[in-house]
Amino acid sequence: MKTKNVLIAGLGGQGIILCSRIICNVLFEKGYDIKKSEVHGMSQRGGSVTSQICFGKIVYSPLIPERGIDFLLMLDENEGARHKENLSEGGIILGLSPEEKSKLKSKKCVNVAVAAKFLKSIGVAMQEIERALRNFVKEKFILMNMETVAQVYSTEKRELYEI
Repeated sequence: MKTKNVLIAGLGGQGIILCSRIICNVLFEKGYDIKKSEVHGMSQRGGSVTSQICFGKIVYSPLIPERGIDFLLMLDENEGARHKENLSEGGIILGLSPEEKSKLKSKKCVNVAVAAKFLKSIGVAMQEIERALRNFVKEKFILMNMETVAQVYSTEKRELYEI
């Protein structure tokens, strides 16, 4: 399997780090080699934050090469737009539409919704995300986040991407 590269782009306070931890945990449990790199920038002031995840059978670097983004996960549309030029040929952009965001029980769950949308798109079962959430989210927030994941998985649109 060719190494796949995921870039998560957003702003400080949107939960990019949690989003990347959930994705990495699920992929690791599925047997993939994982490398992750984060750029926090001015994250405490709403500045740019990115997380790069490279996964595959064997991964040698945590950094995504130029024009090497296979999946661009946008928590903030403007931040995501800055990285579109680095999409690989056939690269995929995933995020939430304003309508999808408005249907969430809490806007604090956008990060989990985007992680779930990506993991769903590559064929990961919802239960695998719940296990990852339990590793990183306080118990009092598990139900709210699992409801978000269930909401993402209940949508009819199911695009599967081969990895």
